[in-house]
Amino acid sequence: MIRLFEYRVYRTQEEPVPFCWKVLFVLFMLGTLLAMTAVCSSCQPEEDMEAIGADEDLPATIRLEVQGEEQVDIATRTVNESVVSNLHILVYNSSGELIGQKYQMGSSTVTVNTRSATGCTIYAVANTGKADLFKGYAIHKESYLKSMVYSLTNWDDLGKGTNLPMTGSMKSVNIKAGEQALSTRLVLTRMVARVELKIKVKESTGITITNFKIYNLPKNSYYISNTADATSAWLNCGGIGPSSATTAGTTFYMLENRRGVNTSISQQKDKSSTNAPAHATYIEINGTIGAVTAKWTVYLGENNKNDFNIKRNGNYTYNITLSDNALADTRVTMNSTGVIDLSSGGTANCYLASQTNTWYRFKATVRGNGIVIGKGDATADISPTGGVNISPDGVELVWESDGSQPIIQGLLLQDGYVFFKTGESRGNALIAVKKKDEILWSWHIWHTNGVDLDKLNSDHAVNTVTYLRRSIYVMDRNLGASFNGKVTYEDCIGSNGLYYQFGRKDPFVGKYAARSIHRGDKKNAETVGGNAKNIIAQTIKTPWTFFTNLEEPHNWIATATIGSADWQVSNCLWGDNNVAENRPDPVPWDSYKTIYDPCPLGWRVAPADTWTEMLKITYESSSWLSYDFVSINAVGGFSKGFTINVAGGTIFLPASGNMSFNDATINGLGTNGYGWLSSPGGISTSFAAGLGFGSTLVGIPNGNYRVSGFPVRCVKE
Repeated sequence: MIRLFEYRVYRTQEEPVPFCWKVLFVLFMLGTLLAMTAVCSSCQPEEDMEAIGADEDLPATIRLEVQGEEQVDIATRTVNESVVSNLHILVYNSSGELIGQKYQMGSSTVTVNTRSATGCTIYAVANTGKADLFKGYAIHKESYLKSMVYSLTNWDDLGKGTNLPMTGSMKSVNIKAGEQALSTRLVLTRMVARVELKIKVKESTGITITNFKIYNLPKNSYYISNTADATSAWLNCGGIGPSSATTAGTTFYMLENRRGVNTSISQQKDKSSTNAPAHATYIEINGTIGAVTAKWTVYLGENNKNDFNIKRNGNYTYNITLSDNALADTRVTMNSTGVIDLSSGGTANCYLASQTNTWYRFKATVRGNGIVIGKGDATADISPTGGVNISPDGVELVWESDGSQPIIQGLLLQDGYVFFKTGESRGNALIAVKKKDEILWSWHIWHTNGVDLDKLNSDHAVNTVTYLRRSIYVMDRNLGASFNGKVTYEDCIGSNGLYYQFGRKDPFVGKYAARSIHRGDKKNAETVGGNAKNIIAQTIKTPWTFFTNLEEPHNWIATATIGSADWQVSNCLWGDNNVAENRPDPVPWDSYKTIYDPCPLGWRVAPADTWTEMLKITYESSSWLSYDFVSINAVGGFSKGFTINVAGGTIFLPASGNMSFNDATINGLGTNGYGWLSSPGGISTSFAAGLGFGSTLVGIPNGNYRVSGFPVRCVKE
C-alpha cells in the first residue's frame, strides 16, 4: 500500500545488555581479617564456622574497580555516553536495610565499608552530580530507594549535561567479614533512551518541511527500574527548524516511556492518535503540500506498527519519509486552506474532481443530500438505518476504475470531512466512511478531464422539452463517462459510464475495479433476507456487492412483491411516486431528489418522460409499457449508439449494454443500449421504467427488471 509517510525503527543491541554501561566490580583482599566472636555454649550449639552466615553483621570492606564501556564515535556526540564521572554505591541486606554506602567522584576505584551478610543487593547510581542525593534516614530502607524519582526541568536537560545518568544492581550477593574480592560483574546501564530522527521528503511530491515538534517526554523516572513508569508530568519540545526544505532531524535523550502495545493495530498507517495510549511519545512534523498546509504525526516505539514503548538504555533510530501518496493514513491532518470543498454548496452522492494532483474535501457527516422524503411518503419509509447524520471514525478507498496510475492517491478523514488527493489517471472511484470498520456511507468520485460542477452545468447540459411540455436540461453523457471526446465501448471507459441497480446510489464498473480494496462481488438477493429496510442497510454496508435475482420480482429488494410495503419503498428510492400510476410520471413532477439519488449536486435521475419529445414518442395507449417504439433511422441512424439532435444541442446515447440480473456480466455491449429512469413501471408490475434500444428501434419507457445494472442519465433539478 502506498503511504503518505513511512518510518522504520532500528533498535541497537549490544551484548550482554543493549546500549549499556559495563561496570566491573572486583573486590580484592586488603590484609588480615580482624574479627571478634562471642560464643555462649549454654545457649548456642556448635556450628561449622566455615559455613556462610556464621559471621554475619561483622565489619567488611569492599573495593570496587569501575570500568565504563568503550567509547564509540564520541566526537560526533554532544554527550559523553560512556563516561562515569561520579558514582553512588548502596548495599542492602536481605531485609532491605542499608549496610553500606559510598559516594565517589574522579577516581575509577571505590572502597565501601559495609557489614557481612547473605542475600545482599548492591546498587550503583552514576552521574547524578549530587553528593548528598542519598542522605537522610529514609534511604536506610531499600523500598525508599526504589521509590526515588529522577526529574527534569526542561525537555532537553539530558543533552545539556556532560554525562548520562546510569544505574545498575547486583542481587543475591554474599558478603563475608573482612576484606574480599567478588568475581561477579555488575552491569551499569543508562537510565535514558537515545532517539535519532531522520526526516526527509520523497522526491517530486511538492512537500516542504516547516518544523517538527516532540510531545509527551516524561519529566520523571525512577532511578531503579520499576515495573511502572513515574509518569506524574510531561514535557514538550517547541518547533525545531529543518536542515533544508526537504530534510530535518535531531538526536535527543529521553527518560523511558513504556506506554504498551496495542494489538488491535495491524498497519503502520493506523499507529495514530486514535489508537495510541495516553501520553505516548510522538513527533509532529509540520509542512505544506503545494499550497495546502499539512501535519504528519509519528508515534515512537519499539516498532512502526503497534508498540508504543520507549525503554531505558534503548538506542532508537527513526527514518521517516514524507510522501503525498497515501490512502486513509490517520497519522496525517490537513489544513482546509487551499483544499477545494466540493460540498460547500450542498451534499450529494457524486462529486466531480476536475484537476489532477489536487486536494479536495467533502462533508462526511451527512448521507447523500440528506433528504429521505419521496412523494406520498406516508406509506413508504425510505430513511436509512441510523438516520441521515453519521459520525464516522475511518475512511477507505473501496474501488477505482482501471488506470495505469492511481485515481485517488491521498485519502484522509478529518473534522467530519473526507480529504482526498487526485492522481494522474482519470476515471471513477468509490470512497466510503466507516465506524468501527462497518461502512456507514459511500460516495462516487468522478475524476474528469477538466470538468467540474460549474463547467458541467454550463457546458454539458442540453435543454429540451418533454411531451408534458416541461423544459428540462439533460446531461450530455452518462453518469461516470469520460470527457476526453473519444467514444469507446469498453467497460467504464469513454461514453458508457457506470452501471446502477434501480434505486441504488452506488455504481458498478463493467468488470469491477482493477484497482480496488474490495473487488466487486455478486450475491443472490433472495439470500439477504429481512425487509426492504434491512436489505437497503446491507447495500450500504457492502456497496461493492451486485445483488442478483433469478426469481420474481427480479428486484434486489427480493421482498418487493407487487402492492407490498417493500414494493412502495422500491418505487420511490429515486424520488418518484411510491404508489405507481398508469402514466409515465406524476403531474406535475414535484417529487424530491432523495438520499439515494446517485447524481451530482443540482442533478437527479431523469424522469420517465425525458426522451419523449426528442424521440417523437406518442402516448395513445393507457398502458404504462405500451407506447410506440421509434425507428432509430428516423433519429439519425445507429453506430454503436445513436445521436439525437435537438435545439439545445446534441446528445449521444451509447450502446453500453447492461449488467445481467442473473450473473452481473455485461451483455449487449455495442449492440444494445439501456438507461434507467426514476419512475417505477406502473401500478401492476414489478418492472421499473427505462430507456431501451437496439440497432433499429428505441422504446421509451421500456419495462426492465430492477435488479439489472443500467447506466444513469441525469437531468437538472
